[in-house]
Amino acid sequence: MRRVLAVGVAAAVVAAAGGTLSGSSHREAPGIAKTPKVDGTDFYMFRSYEPGRSNFVTFLANYIGLEDAYGGPNFFTLDEDAIYEIHVDNNGNGVEDLTFQFQFQKTVKNLAVPVGDKMTAVPLINIGGIGPGRDDIGNLNVLESYTLNVIRGGRRTGQRQAVTDAATGSTTFKKPVDRIGDKSLRDNSALYDQYADNHIYSINIPGCSTAGRVFVGQRREGFVVNLAEVFDLVNLNPLGPENGEENTLADKNVTTLALEVPTSCLVASDPIIGAWTTASTGKGTPASGGFGAADACPAGTPTSPQPNPSFVATQDCNGWVPPNHPLARTGTTTTTIECRGGFPSGPKPAPDFVATQDCLGWVPPNHPAARTGSGTTPAGQFTQVSRLGQPLVNEVVIGLPDKDKFNASEPKDDGQFAQYVTHPSLPVLIQALFGVTPPAVPRADLVSVFLTGINGLNKPANVAASEMLRLNTSTPVTLEANQDRLGVIGGDNAGFPNGRRPGDDVVDVALRVVEGILTVPNPATFPALTDGAYIDARVGYNPEGTVSADPSLRLFRPSFPYLRLPLSGSPNPTHQ
Repeated sequence: MRRVLAVGVAAAVVAAAGGTLSGSSHREAPGIAKTPKVDGTDFYMFRSYEPGRSNFVTFLANYIGLEDAYGGPNFFTLDEDAIYEIHVDNNGNGVEDLTFQFQFQKTVKNLAVPVGDKMTAVPLINIGGIGPGRDDIGNLNVLESYTLNVIRGGRRTGQRQAVTDAATGSTTFKKPVDRIGDKSLRDNSALYDQYADNHIYSINIPGCSTAGRVFVGQRREGFVVNLAEVFDLVNLNPLGPENGEENTLADKNVTTLALEVPTSCLVASDPIIGAWTTASTGKGTPASGGFGAADACPAGTPTSPQPNPSFVATQDCNGWVPPNHPLARTGTTTTTIECRGGFPSGPKPAPDFVATQDCLGWVPPNHPAARTGSGTTPAGQFTQVSRLGQPLVNEVVIGLPDKDKFNASEPKDDGQFAQYVTHPSLPVLIQALFGVTPPAVPRADLVSVFLTGINGLNKPANVAASEMLRLNTSTPVTLEANQDRLGVIGGDNAGFPNGRRPGDDVVDVALRVVEGILTVPNPATFPALTDGAYIDARVGYNPEGTVSADPSLRLFRPSFPYLRLPLSGSPNPTHQ
């Protein structure tokens, strides 16, 4: 993950030197601190270790960090004016070959209660119990749904196809409401778990012969770190016991985009794949509920009933489509509508060209078919603001001047950041605090970890140096009971940095890698650097941050989506 001891070291040293460092445990770059809904906090990729699912790869992309269980009354919805994406490179060239694109819609029902002779809208997101059924939402005031598309080729220029519910054929999926509290969610944690699990969909992915699965919803934060003492000038003992400190994030939740895809649908000629997640904001996405027929269509059109409250009229007023559909009406005339991400499908031939009115092509800005009202920038052009592949990179590798630039960049352009990997500053900062001599530069060992994959483990045959999380899909699965939290350096080749599983201790692994464990002849003799907060696939924590044997407090479960149900905001103090 991108929240580690090393971040605290850098922060402490810079602060002690009289400098300033913008950011915190999640907000790793100044720009992303302004938009927490699109801040990617963790990214996982691993061969599914749920029994019977070893022929699948699971991706977990976490967003909106540091969610308090009691964070009402609006809780933590995702951004409608953004797209969230998981990209897969299956030939090693640093360019996505498949993209799974999520886009969210929010419907506000404006529930009201009778007050005397008037109906008055309520200030809360629910007026009664919810669940456990997926459709038991009559009392829910704010509904979230999403669409999922798979794009083969470039993320904005490739072939875009809708992923559908395998049971109904629908292109719209529901997101469960956050865990408001146990009175709102039918009185106990087991029923919230059932309610959330009812939002796990079996999905048909175009081009895949086997169905996958998807889930989007709130989960308990699975990242473990002794964060408080880290930011107090690293007020801990990095050579102390590996389970002697609190997990500061034990009382937090997070929002997870979980996707399980057949391995055969991801790989090409090489069993090694790379992946990363991004979030992008931009024009062309409608406000809540979008525009309906009354905004621009003649009275009585569309003639068919609206199939879903979030659906909007088409440009020709003859039908209904989801609000992120390229044919969705988003204005009062068809000449001022905005294009959606991915349209036009072809590359822009010149920087000043704009989209055509039908979103199907590019023309000079003075062309009669040019889209009006948006200047020389085509509406619907999204700007990437968050990027996350390997854990730690933007926090502990990329220098402060380039953090926003890295978040906006693509792996194929990572040559511009090479100095941060070959000549990293973090080991020098650690030396200033602890007197540990850093390995000699240039750091070829870090190039293999961050940019190419490790030879014989997860390095593609024809790799171009680029930062992403890499997974060798031919490495046998390690079942949950046998997983080593230190992954590869602990003798478990199915773990980090060969992909990343929820129970992999990336903090301790990263500390040892940054300090040079891969450069010594006998890694077993290398100091067991640690932040003291213990994690493995079976660990449990109470909300106060202490390891617990209570199975209801485990951070992970052995089945999709692997992260456990979120903590409840009510009743206090147990949050179970």
